[in-house]
Amino acid sequence: MVQNSGAGHKYAAEKTKDLVHGMVSWKSIIGLLAGLLLLFVFVFVDWRTLIQRKKFALKFNIWK
Repeated sequence: MVQNSGAGHKYAAEKTKDLVHGMVSWKSIIGLLAGLLLLFVFVFVDWRTLIQRKKFALKFNIWK
């Protein structure tokens, strides 16, 4: 039976830290915020009122 000295765990922890550090940037944050805003617009804007009456309205009761 081969025993692990724990070196693999240290390597994995360091690589995970490097990966997370490389993923978070101002571009990724702006992209996330833009995506959430777009999702909010598609889900919560009352499109029928906007198109028919030309009035902006939000509708939070999306489950009928």
